[in-house]
Amino acid sequence: MTAATAPMPLTLDAITARRARSQAELAELQRELAGIPAELDRLDEQVAVGSQEASQEAIRTQAELRIRARQLPHWIAQYETAVQQDLATEQQLRVAALRERERQEKAAVQKAVDDSWIDDYVAGLVACARGAGKYRRRLERFAEVHSGGDRERERQLILNRSGAGNLTLALEAVAGWLRVNPAVNIAPDLARLDQLSGGEGETLRAVRDAFFGKE
Repeated sequence: MTAATAPMPLTLDAITARRARSQAELAELQRELAGIPAELDRLDEQVAVGSQEASQEAIRTQAELRIRARQLPHWIAQYETAVQQDLATEQQLRVAALRERERQEKAAVQKAVDDSWIDDYVAGLVACARGAGKYRRRLERFAEVHSGGDRERERQLILNRSGAGNLTLALEAVAGWLRVNPAVNIAPDLARLDQLSGGEGETLRAVRDAFFGKE
């Protein structure tokens, strides 16, 4: 014997479609019930003025309508209950769908941050360190060639052209932008960097443009 397969739960679209059909059928039954008194009156007139055969047919129809009028409230109540149940299920499914979308959005944002930490932030620091290391090795060769064997002069050449000050300035600026409160408007401060002259201004403007550049 094979195990019975559990029915698949209905989707939100399926529940909504079923509820819409139930509401349409409910409205039709309500219209039918509301129209029975007028139809009975019309048949009464037909009985009063019609032939015996027509009167008997009208009487049979009236009997059927009265039976129908007793049955309809029960069916209407069943449809009303079904509609309310489907509306409650729809609401539950909508809330669940909203929570799932929120969960997926949070997961996507989390993944984007985690990926960017490795791909952009750490990779950028590694690239900076790699470039600085390459520059340092070339600078050592430069100082060696231009110092004429004078160790003090070699030290001074490296110190003066190391770029360590620019790197410190840039990193301090970037660190400040990383932790700035989003509610604080730093646009005026960034604009003031355009007024700085010399190497410091060039460094800060280049770092600013790179940091706030569009992806």
